[in-house]
Amino acid sequence: MDLWRERKPLVSQLRMRPDTGTRVMAQVLRTQFQEGKRDICRMYLQDINNATQLIYIENQYFRVTNASDEGMGDGTINTHRMLEALGRAEVMPQVARLERDERLQTALDQATTELFDAQKSLDALNYYRAFPDKVEWEKLCNQRKLRVEAAKKKKAELQRQLPEEQRKPIEPETIPGLKVHICTLVSPDSPPDDWLPVYIHSKLMI
Repeated sequence: MDLWRERKPLVSQLRMRPDTGTRVMAQVLRTQFQEGKRDICRMYLQDINNATQLIYIENQYFRVTNASDEGMGDGTINTHRMLEALGRAEVMPQVARLERDERLQTALDQATTELFDAQKSLDALNYYRAFPDKVEWEKLCNQRKLRVEAAKKKKAELQRQLPEEQRKPIEPETIPGLKVHICTLVSPDSPPDDWLPVYIHSKLMI
């Protein structure tokens, strides 16, 4: 259904109502996915380029659900990645630690694979004892031994760093020219010890 085509004629029927409040310039953009449409992205970039003091954003993707059972899953990870890009990974420390530990373990696994490949490459030379050029064979052996030693040192260093890095607290990152405050809206009648978060579905930037 093409709602735009059906609603376009209604534009001429709309009238300003100054009695309802202060007039402002605003634009309402589509939020549903349409192939090739990037209206929201273009408006965000335009607002960012026009900003002189601050940018205020309301967006459901900033919803912090670090302590909420409903917050588990792709939504939480996407929220964390957005916060991390803004230098505020510490807002969701549990997710930040999981992401950090995963990166560290991936680096260690890669170092283990590199060591295995280097050792396998060195061992393969034992099958070429009858190498026509002994000098060349010894040169290859020395090169591959150095590769094995380098791989061993790299893996050992990562193993040493792993527990130390895992103990480090998640700190905010300083980004020159950017200062970010992350806030969660709550119901005004919520008790102080049991705030009820307000879910923001709109995408607002001022």
